[in-house]
Amino acid sequence: MDDIDVRKYRDTGLIAFGIIQLVIGAACGLMAPLALLGAVMARFSSKAAASGLTLSSALMATTFYLLLAGWFITMGIGSIMTKRWARALTLVFSWLWLVCGVVGGVQATTVLPAVYRTMARQGKLPESMIPFAMIFAIGFMVLIYAVIPGALILFYGRRRAKETCELLDPKVRWTDKCPLPVLAASFLYGLGAFGMLFSLGYGPMFPLFGVLLAGAPAMLAIGALAVLFAAVGVGIYRLRMEAWWGGMGATVLVGLSAVVTFSRVSMTKFYEKLNLPEQQMEMLRQGAAPSQASSVVYTAVSVVGFAVFMLYLKRYFVAGSSVEAESTAP
Repeated sequence: MDDIDVRKYRDTGLIAFGIIQLVIGAACGLMAPLALLGAVMARFSSKAAASGLTLSSALMATTFYLLLAGWFITMGIGSIMTKRWARALTLVFSWLWLVCGVVGGVQATTVLPAVYRTMARQGKLPESMIPFAMIFAIGFMVLIYAVIPGALILFYGRRRAKETCELLDPKVRWTDKCPLPVLAASFLYGLGAFGMLFSLGYGPMFPLFGVLLAGAPAMLAIGALAVLFAAVGVGIYRLRMEAWWGGMGATVLVGLSAVVTFSRVSMTKFYEKLNLPEQQMEMLRQGAAPSQASSVVYTAVSVVGFAVFMLYLKRYFVAGSSVEAESTAP
């Protein structure tokens, strides 16, 4: 391709949205040192410990922000360079971000009043400021969980963005070797495997049909599930039917186990099994924890929703790896 073609088909939007992702990545990167500073304070300062900050929670936050920074910076650079993989992965991540953000945001909104009332009783927030705090928190969640991922989906889902990346990056990438919705499912299972291991930083705890496993049994269950999710993710990417069945079965069983557990165990007791700061636990005990009913409902809705998504994906596995289809909406 000559320079005239490149200038003709260059989409400045890919550069602009790449810069936006770089900015998001930089913001996440700036949060990491702050969390790391909190970890140091938790290690050497009794005041930090008294405020509810722990070394493990601060280190977990640091790691989380660094991972997000690395992701957004990589996707931003890829977008500026008009790489196919950057567009595909940005779409997949943005859809997961939007769906999980909306579900989590709605659930968080139900406990915000209790959180702010608890803060008011503790003298940390004037009661007259509660309505303004609610408006600010909801507005912030709408921006973070809906507006930003929604904008990324709308832009990278355009035919123009797809054609531009294919034209300026003609080499078939690994993200092109399965339909985009299937790539999303593979990504989600891979993320689930990582999330299971990452959760060990809060203490080994696993809900199993009404029982909260702890210690070695919980670590064994979490490790086994992480391995299963990783294998399912790889198999789904390769369009293997047994991986589809394994993913569907594992998701339904884990979801059913969580529903049974949350219907029998209070959320306060659930959080007590985790290594949360004492200050956070005190707020949860005073009503800031989600109710059992809402936890059961949101878990059940999430499992059913994902099962429907997996049923939608089955068409690609029936046809096998010869299927070449892409959708902007996983």
